[in-house]
Amino acid sequence: MKFVFVLLSFFFSVNVCAEALPHLHIQPETLDMGTVKEGEEAMGTLLIRNNSDTVVTITDIQASCGCTAVEPKSKLLAPGAFTELDVRIDSTVKQGDVTKWIRITDSAGHVAKAILKLNVIENPHLVREGRGLFDGKCASCHFDPVQGKTMGKEIYNAACVMCHGEGGKGAYAPALNGYEDEIALQHLISHGTGTPQMPGFANEEGGPLTQKQVLTLSKWLLSLD
Repeated sequence: MKFVFVLLSFFFSVNVCAEALPHLHIQPETLDMGTVKEGEEAMGTLLIRNNSDTVVTITDIQASCGCTAVEPKSKLLAPGAFTELDVRIDSTVKQGDVTKWIRITDSAGHVAKAILKLNVIENPHLVREGRGLFDGKCASCHFDPVQGKTMGKEIYNAACVMCHGEGGKGAYAPALNGYEDEIALQHLISHGTGTPQMPGFANEEGGPLTQKQVLTLSKWLLSLD
């Protein structure tokens, strides 16, 4: 009798755990992609599982920036089935601890998200040949989206948020919400720090921002707490 009770308890706990799982689930939810030299490609594999009772199709794959590529082995998932997600991150113009994210949506509207972490170290043999934030894959995040933007917040979200964090609070790159000197902030945005990670964003420096956009962006950043 005791054995039957234990067995029933086990099946009940398994059933509760299964019901508690999200309909679409990525494992692991945080993937450590290790250490790479700048310019190398970090690679990893995730599993995505359909925990619902219906067949679904992966309909949308989003990443925090254009340097992150995600390719599922299969887009069709039967109930209880899983597939591999191959993940690649271009480490060009990155340095130190880097965090990215991916978001997967299926045909039933279920969403799964995972965090990707890697450490980028200096590559003494890297030949840039003009590669920077405004070229190649990086341009899809830091150059193209800012065209035509007129509001400070939308300019920031189009070109800066992926490095400097929500509301200028800092992330991969330092915070921008603590400045009190508007001239100094405008100079930083326009002319950068002299590093590939933070070039000048003004048009005259080869960047995407007009002088008016620089002024609008700096005023918005100064208005933050």
